Amino acid sequence: MLSPIRHIRTSLAAKLTIAFAAIALLPMLTAVWVIHRSETDSIIQQEKQHLTELAGGRQASLQDHIISLQETARAISDMDAVRNYLALRSKPDSDPQTIKLLGSQAENIIYSQQEALWGEVHHIFLTDNEGKVVLSPSHDHSYAAQFIKKGMNAEGHIIDPSGHYGSDISDSPYFKKALKSAQITDFFEFEERDHYHQLILQPVFSDDGNTVGVLVVEVCIDFVQDLMARDFLLGHTGRIYLATRKGKRITHFKADARDEISSPGLQKAIAEDTTVTGEFINELGNRVFGIYRPSTIFPWVVCIEVDSSEVYAPLRAQRRVLLLVVAFSSLTLVVLGALIGRMFGNPLRRSAEIVHRVAQGELDLSIPVNSEDEIGVFQSAAEAMRQNLLQQIETLDIKVAQRTSELESTNEKLLQELEEKEKLTQHLKLLSTAIEHNPAAVVIFNSDLIIEYVNNRFTEITGYTEEETLGKSVAEMKSGRMNPAKLKKMLTTIRSCRIWEDEFETKTRDGRTYWEHSSIAPVCDKEGKPVHFVAVKQDVTRRREMQKALTESQKRFALAVQGSRDGIWDWDLINNKVYYAPRFREMLGLKHETVGDSPDEWISRIVSDDLMKFNRQLNLHLDGKTEKLEVELRMRHEDGSTRWMLCRGAAVRNGEGRAERLVGSLTEITEIKEAQQQLKHAAEHDKLTGLVNRDVILRRIQKAIEEQKRDPRLKFAVLFFDFDRFKVVNDSLGHEVGDALLISIADRFRKHLREIDTAARFGGDEFIVLMPRLKNIYRIAAAADRLLRVFSEPHELAGHHVTSTASIGLVTSQMQYDRAEDVIRDADAAMYRAKIS
Repeated sequence: MLSPIRHIRTSLAAKLTIAFAAIALLPMLTAVWVIHRSETDSIIQQEKQHLTELAGGRQASLQDHIISLQETARAISDMDAVRNYLALRSKPDSDPQTIKLLGSQAENIIYSQQEALWGEVHHIFLTDNEGKVVLSPSHDHSYAAQFIKKGMNAEGHIIDPSGHYGSDISDSPYFKKALKSAQITDFFEFEERDHYHQLILQPVFSDDGNTVGVLVVEVCIDFVQDLMARDFLLGHTGRIYLATRKGKRITHFKADARDEISSPGLQKAIAEDTTVTGEFINELGNRVFGIYRPSTIFPWVVCIEVDSSEVYAPLRAQRRVLLLVVAFSSLTLVVLGALIGRMFGNPLRRSAEIVHRVAQGELDLSIPVNSEDEIGVFQSAAEAMRQNLLQQIETLDIKVAQRTSELESTNEKLLQELEEKEKLTQHLKLLSTAIEHNPAAVVIFNSDLIIEYVNNRFTEITGYTEEETLGKSVAEMKSGRMNPAKLKKMLTTIRSCRIWEDEFETKTRDGRTYWEHSSIAPVCDKEGKPVHFVAVKQDVTRRREMQKALTESQKRFALAVQGSRDGIWDWDLINNKVYYAPRFREMLGLKHETVGDSPDEWISRIVSDDLMKFNRQLNLHLDGKTEKLEVELRMRHEDGSTRWMLCRGAAVRNGEGRAERLVGSLTEITEIKEAQQQLKHAAEHDKLTGLVNRDVILRRIQKAIEEQKRDPRLKFAVLFFDFDRFKVVNDSLGHEVGDALLISIADRFRKHLREIDTAARFGGDEFIVLMPRLKNIYRIAAAADRLLRVFSEPHELAGHHVTSTASIGLVTSQMQYDRAEDVIRDADAAMYRAKIS
């Protein structure tokens, strides 16, 4: 018969070669891949961090620059010479010489400011309320006017500025918006010069708070571009540019000017209003690493890009080296594997054939030793094993018979002991977990009354930490916190190996009084002497208060429903039949002859929304998990109306604890439920206006804050209204007209707000509006203007034509608030600033 060894002899060397090469090569390839992947991830992470730092720095520099220019525009508009000059021009009877003198002073101020800001600002000029340019240091009023002349494209920018319109800018949308007391800062296209311009329009107010003109500052866009490019270093292909939120470049450094940008990164940053960093395909079809960071203040996006080929350049050389190393190593390992296979394959094959025959039972066949190397040692060991095996087989046959019977007996005992030990271990774990997580406080102390253990609940109830309690005497801990006579009785009882249980008032560590239910069980030795005590304590203050409240409530309820009767029912669970008392049928408007004994006679009348709740409570009680059945539900009356019912019942159980009967009653509580709804409405709404009150608006603002933290896209705004002439109306026309004015204001809030908005009366003539879930926070100013127009319309009250203007304070979720009170505080402060401006 041919040995199985002969079937594999021709492939043994090959297998050794393949195994050796595979075992050695696999870790090498894995290490090479890990190194390459790690280097790639490191380069990408470093590039993203570098781009983030560059974009953040440029963004901050640009915003600081524009904010500084805005503050300068406000400062110029607040100068007396500028304000007085425009105020006198608006008055027809003003002295021309005085106007001329003030105009000269204002021109000097503007000229000096323009000179001081040369390089940052191109032009500064003034317009009156009619939209005419009245003062420009360049004296070219038509040139100044063309920057804010009428005509805007679909993006909101001015078009065709090269046309000659004189010095009249009254039709400019920017001018009209600036007259409404709002500073305007925006970019617009100037086709003739082939780049953008940036304007700051600042309203100028007279001493009485009226708008008398507009200060216009033309920002030097070249300075903005220089600020972007200053000290900008990002390889050979790095480029930086500033883009509008419509996807057009404003400024550029190593990038094309004023072209449409189709970069997915920029489009995503504009759409989501968030910073986007990563690798994208730009408008030229090249792969680039880029960061696109929108400004949270101004309508621009800072964009920085560098070609991906430059970023990955260091990896290409490393990849070539790694491939050469892998190729050379693979070839070397294959050669070594082949040599090892030939060296060990043949001797091992011959020895393995003999060992195989011995394993088949040919123990008389000796194994020859052909050499003194490791293979010879293997052959010698195999021969020795063969001889030992012959001897051990004879010995083992004898011992096996002896040990078999012994092991069977021992094994049975061990299994029993292990089973008992496992049960004991699980029992101890269960007890330990039950004590540690017991809702009651557990205290263990010895016969000397020294505390040895307390669980977590004890520290929660008493306020004492474990370190403050262990090693202390029970008498010492209770001293001054428990009635001395009660303490003496407790010690006497437990020392006599009896259980003591009582409820009493005691104090926590900080002196707070609470009711404690305490049960102390002694652990006694064989002689009946206590060695330890286990105390279980519960804070029953809430229960005592509820019992007291329940007793008082039951007394009041008993007086309120004297003479009334409940609907009694008796459910035979074994036969599934129900007895319905006459009062039960009367409560549901049922006739005696139409009511059977099926549970469906009344369960089918339960409103579907409450049926699941009823079934859940019923099953819990029948399973013995609740002491009684008590559930409030709605039921359909025979006349088609819905009545609130309190269903109460208790199960009658057999000796095994199984419920056999269920007896209970129905009590109509419709009036109670309606009263509760009325009380809830009164507690949350202002009695006069019907709007929600201060507590409700604070809760809803806090909810909006939490929603915005979970999802930053859920923006909100809060408007604080103060109606300026309310006190005058109240004092001159009487409180009834004043109250009617407040009611009329509340009605206008209801008509002109969204369904999800909330208007609340905060007190007196102060109202608060919460606008949650805003998609575009920048449109809130338009909403505030719309409400101002609504409240500027007169009120017809008791034959009086009453006008009451409003001052509004506005805050938005961009301030990242944590508390609703802080939102109200800032909105109130903003309203006050608006009121005095």
